[in-house]
Amino acid sequence: MKKRHVVMYHSVYWIYRVVNILTFNYFLYQENWYRGAYVVQLVLMPFFYINYGVLIPTLLKKQFIRFVVLTILWIAGFVQVYSVWTAYQRNWLYGETVASPDYIETLNNLIYIWLISAAFCLFEYWIKNLKKIQELALNKKKHLLKTEENKMLSHLLSENLNMLPSISSEVLPDKIIKVSELFKYILYNRDHQVPFKTELYFIKIFEELRNAHIDRVKIYYGYLDEQFPVMSTRVIVILNRLVDILYKNKPVSVTVELGISNEILIYVSLPDKRDIERISKEFPRYSFDVDLNKGRMIIPIDQQYYEQAVVT
Repeated sequence: MKKRHVVMYHSVYWIYRVVNILTFNYFLYQENWYRGAYVVQLVLMPFFYINYGVLIPTLLKKQFIRFVVLTILWIAGFVQVYSVWTAYQRNWLYGETVASPDYIETLNNLIYIWLISAAFCLFEYWIKNLKKIQELALNKKKHLLKTEENKMLSHLLSENLNMLPSISSEVLPDKIIKVSELFKYILYNRDHQVPFKTELYFIKIFEELRNAHIDRVKIYYGYLDEQFPVMSTRVIVILNRLVDILYKNKPVSVTVELGISNEILIYVSLPDKRDIERISKEFPRYSFDVDLNKGRMIIPIDQQYYEQAVVT
């Protein structure tokens, strides 16, 4: 929670307290309704913030002995100060005769101030920890995504290197240049946004390299906005793993298009229903839509989810 938000809602609370006391005193002491009504808040405020800023944080840190000692001192100080103040208020401000301090009123206010200040402190503690939990979850998500992509990128690079010896000498120079371009793109543009036009160029290089020896993949394209920003290499590494998982004796059929929710969709033909489980295990961080009637799986590449996970 930002400091200005804390100051704002604390200010609102104390304004409410003053207005509430003034209203109460108007009906109780109509002639001198304003006397001491706001000053009492100055008496309560130090005890409120001592509990808010010292006692409750000590308890949250599990410093129990210190908490008990400080709480006893806090109660003793509150009872002494508030009881003397109520006697002064009634005797000198309102003209009442008070033989002894009203300890019942003092106890009620003590409990009230302790509970309210503790609630303020615990609420802010909860907000602060909630933010930490969200950051930890985001870091975990980022780590898992990085692990998945490291695995896929390593496989992609080694696969392409292993294919070079099987390529004929006539086309080898051209293939080496394309492999070099692909490697450079993967190494230097990873985790950066690029127009889909750029990603598309390297998807086609990837398809050509994977099909250099045997036709392993056929990539089709639906509607695509070439200027749509995507995370570089994202589509390529997924396509590579899909080929490794699904390729048997015929090319894997894949369609790439831009969905209506501004996310890249990969449609994968599923010759075997068991492939659904295999893909789900390989990509545990993704949600899938399976169209059994058409025999395909839809893998949405959620750009917003991924962008949050790669922000450092």
